[in-house]
Amino acid sequence: MRKKIFRHVIAFAVSIAAAAALTVPAAASTSYETVEDNNYGKYSYVSKLNVIYRVDMKKRSFKKIKTFKGVTNIHYISYRKGYLYFVLNKYKGSDMACDYIYRMKTNGKSLKKLAVGSQPAIMGGKIYYLAGLRHGSGGDAYTTVRGINKMSLNGSGKKRLLTGTNVTDLACASGRIRYKTSDNIYKVSALNTDGSASTLNINWDGNSPIIHSSTDKLLLEYPSSTYQQGLSESGKSLVAKINDNGYLSRGYRSLGFMNGCGFYRSTTLSSGRVTGTLYMFKTGENAKGKKVKYLKNGFPMDVLAVNKGSIVLAQTYNGGGNKNAAISVMKTNGKGYRVVSKYFQW
Repeated sequence: MRKKIFRHVIAFAVSIAAAAALTVPAAASTSYETVEDNNYGKYSYVSKLNVIYRVDMKKRSFKKIKTFKGVTNIHYISYRKGYLYFVLNKYKGSDMACDYIYRMKTNGKSLKKLAVGSQPAIMGGKIYYLAGLRHGSGGDAYTTVRGINKMSLNGSGKKRLLTGTNVTDLACASGRIRYKTSDNIYKVSALNTDGSASTLNINWDGNSPIIHSSTDKLLLEYPSSTYQQGLSESGKSLVAKINDNGYLSRGYRSLGFMNGCGFYRSTTLSSGRVTGTLYMFKTGENAKGKKVKYLKNGFPMDVLAVNKGSIVLAQTYNGGGNKNAAISVMKTNGKGYRVVSKYFQW
């Protein structure tokens, strides 16, 4: 039986002893530019369930671009040269997924399926992703991870870089592919773009690290503290502590770095209601987070877009009925907050 459950697990902050902060270097080269950004000019592209919206981030107004039939939710939206790249999950439930990577133009036309898989990251003109294998058919079809692939931006030239069913997360930075494996213990490793093993590993021994990336940095969570990780040209791993009182949102690359900002959250349970605070930090040395907004009617799940001084976020919603989630918008200083749309999220 499919489990129609709310997929986000409430995390409670646990204090961890402070660690020394070291300088995180800038990217040594721009030839491996990583695209994990859904912004273009004043517009950002976000999704709610099976719909993609274009948001005017100056006016904080929403326009529906495309509605997908037979789709449960949409993840990992990135913009690149007139196209949106994203993942469509076609599984009707939350205990599994049936993931496909697509691209389309920003006007909703020229839709094309590129691959069976998830977590696409564009780096150096190639797409790196978790390759999937489809099982079953129709509404019962689901996909499982079979390794890491790369392909061109139009879906051609697919090549397997790593074979393994225990790969759970992928992030690209500094010309290398970082990936997390789960095999009784969690480990973060690295590949070169040709698939060979990289000696530039993170050597992360934390519990269940969550990885997010920008051009030259990663975010790692252990398990309630967040660290920013960079790599020097010599391969030395440098880590700067961000916070010790909050969790990264378990999002779809949305709560990593966006437009030079990073985000984490804390949650509180009181009288059976969960509330929470969104924190934002600037990438860089010893980048402590600052409070953005305390949500009395829920807590932040994922930051969907950051652009032109505005934030779009998905949040839980304590408004009663069957509306347990909502899309909200506000300024980066926490002002002008409003709930845009309430919906039911499995």
